[in-house]
Amino acid sequence: MRKLGLRIFEACGADIDNLGEEHGHRVLKIRGKGDKAVLIPLPPAVARAMPMLMRMRLIRRSAIMRPVIVRAATVNDVEALADVHVWTWQKAYRGKVSQEYLDRMDPSQRQPGWRRILQDRGPTATLVAENESDGVVGFICVSPSRDSDTVPQSVGEIQALYLLPAYWGQGVGQLLMDAGLRRLAEAGYREISLWVLATNDRARRFYEAGGWRPDGSTKTDDSRGFPLVEVRYRRGVSAEPTIVAPTS
Repeated sequence: MRKLGLRIFEACGADIDNLGEEHGHRVLKIRGKGDKAVLIPLPPAVARAMPMLMRMRLIRRSAIMRPVIVRAATVNDVEALADVHVWTWQKAYRGKVSQEYLDRMDPSQRQPGWRRILQDRGPTATLVAENESDGVVGFICVSPSRDSDTVPQSVGEIQALYLLPAYWGQGVGQLLMDAGLRRLAEAGYREISLWVLATNDRARRFYEAGGWRPDGSTKTDDSRGFPLVEVRYRRGVSAEPTIVAPTS
């Protein structure tokens, strides 16, 4: 459906401003012969995915390094966080998890969960990487460790680190990691853990370059209807950033 949606846009020479709604249905508004307006109904799955896909397409067109800032996430970031979360999953985990599952992922279904996270005053902190023109392009979530074999008062955790593919290999992931580690160090943690998909070689290389090492623990997550084997990494933490050269 995602590819179908992009083909529709490309064939019509349309962009995100041409999306509209008529009688409760998403449509594509284009100009036909004689400059007459033509409405093309979109399949529901295409309509849901199209705003995110067009945003990602625009970002990909200029994938050179752009200045970014790292800041605390707010409830105003809910839609962007859901987009980054889904788009990165679909790219990073292609060939590693069920393609059917990836195709079904819908950012709108992730938004309520992100809203709850950002409205909650609990211990989890979410930081975002933001570019002036592209908006939120990545995020990191940090918290006390959730593992039963650790002491949450002394061990912190990187729950998630996601970055749009257009920004991979440009140092933005390291900016997010440094900010997350600094937040945990300031909270008093001196040891940090994270879980990574065992087959995610790119992410594992990134972590190992930053001083992370597997501690021998693994787990299998069956919550999505198929097994995901994850490996736990650990490292010490200080308030000083770790400098890691960008990798492609």
